[in-house]
Amino acid sequence: MGRETFKKRQKEAARREKQKKKAARRMERTDERAIAEKQVQREIGR
Repeated sequence: MGRETFKKRQKEAARREKQKKKAARRMERTDERAIAEKQVQREIGR
């Protein structure tokens, strides 16, 4: 029984870490898109 609990905890920690990395990638992508949009607006404004 102790082993199952340990495995479950490890699995849950891995799931949370994966979610955290995914959220960070999502935020990075959003930031990149915002920067690209600003550059496009500058190009159009010239």
